[in-house]
Amino acid sequence: MNESESDATMKALLRDTVVRLRAASGSRESIVVAIKQFLDEGMKIVYSPSAMWDFFGPLPRKAGYNERDTDRIMRIFSTVVNEVIMGGRPYPPDWPWFEEEVGNNGPSTEPPSSSTGPLP
Repeated sequence: MNESESDATMKALLRDTVVRLRAASGSRESIVVAIKQFLDEGMKIVYSPSAMWDFFGPLPRKAGYNERDTDRIMRIFSTVVNEVIMGGRPYPPDWPWFEEEVGNNGPSTEPPSSSTGPLP
């Protein structure tokens, strides 16, 4: 695949991922499916976990998510990247514990007592 074809393929993947994220309507399971498809197809184009972060970063906002939901989606993205690729940027010490935390008090900094790893 030449550079022009790669660019066109990536642009199509980005558009499709925005559509998938929008259709997910905040469902973690649907977001995970969209992210896994994005990673599977995108890694064939760019071969770089860090580039995938750069490409994915603006997509939740383009899909219409607010800042809080975008933050949650990026946390889910981090969890999935580490599960699928075992690479990407490292977690802060409390990263996976509050990926789905919702409320007015902000994210919890304490992990759930029964968990020792990323959320399912």
